[in-house]
Amino acid sequence: MKYYTPGHGLVTDSLIMHGFVKLLHVSGRISGKVRKLGERFEIEAEEVDWGKFNNWELHEFVKQAVDHNIDLGPMADLRRSAIDISGFLTWKKKLKETLVILPKEFDLSPNHAERFREGRKRGRGYTLYLPISLAFGKYAVSGYAVSDTPYVVCPSCFALSTLGYIYGAVRIRVDLNEGFTIYNIAGVPADEADLLDMISLQRMAGLVRIGKREKTGRGINALGALVYALSVGETILAVDSPIDLIVWRTERSGNNQRAMAEGVYRGRRLLEAMAMLKLYYPKWPRIVRRLEGNVLNILGEFLVFGGDAYGVVREIVKNLKSGKDKEKTQPVEVDAVAKVILKLQR
Repeated sequence: MKYYTPGHGLVTDSLIMHGFVKLLHVSGRISGKVRKLGERFEIEAEEVDWGKFNNWELHEFVKQAVDHNIDLGPMADLRRSAIDISGFLTWKKKLKETLVILPKEFDLSPNHAERFREGRKRGRGYTLYLPISLAFGKYAVSGYAVSDTPYVVCPSCFALSTLGYIYGAVRIRVDLNEGFTIYNIAGVPADEADLLDMISLQRMAGLVRIGKREKTGRGINALGALVYALSVGETILAVDSPIDLIVWRTERSGNNQRAMAEGVYRGRRLLEAMAMLKLYYPKWPRIVRRLEGNVLNILGEFLVFGGDAYGVVREIVKNLKSGKDKEKTQPVEVDAVAKVILKLQR
């Protein structure tokens, strides 16, 4: 069968796609295709086994989170990723409610958004939270006026996008002196990918945290955060399909919160480069925690776009030989890092 994401924007549709891929994985369905159609996705796969879905341990995690305010496993990561701290309890309650409704109202037909009258309007529905919608939110701007007109979706879209955020997105939380920033990354097909490749990509998903006392967080950007997450987290190499990495940022400062797009990057070269880096130099995850954010930014740009490998090596070596880390760094360590980076020269 063929299924289609509704057309709620690239970020939300990517998460809905990943949420559905997770349901297929839980059902034991691993054969199929995922195709990118502009900002929407077509998924060709067997039907979901709702019996296996109903026995999924996630339901118990959500029940504990809502009924007893005990966030465990994926719900703990979701709480630390939520920029609307006061509204997180409501998010959990809505997730529990929509997971019950999902098997009855699941729909990923081509004209889904029109059938369910989703969009910016007043009326019944589920308002998407910023991390899973990027910009839809509650308010709309028309001319010079701001109106309280939420972007509402059906229970199926709300549940699937939240599942996609939990199981299909890498989230790097950078703690700051005031508030925090989260870089969100979702891998999607550049054109077409095997369903098994998308399931494999979900092994990267989860929360990576950079504490405010870690110098890595100073000045780090989206590419630097990507390098950090792939360095200290799961390494994925067995993906044959061309992959794009969609990156968006959510922030909280005081009582203010916002979300913004960062970009779309070709991911295959980055995934391969990170796998090679960790293969040739297994100590790399320890080294990367000692690098400043701006150095990781430079490395990220090199791994994605290519460029001067010697310039990247100079910045890394200079960083390792400076400050308090100077005493921890052995000459052989610096040489090993330099050799590996030079291997990645295009």
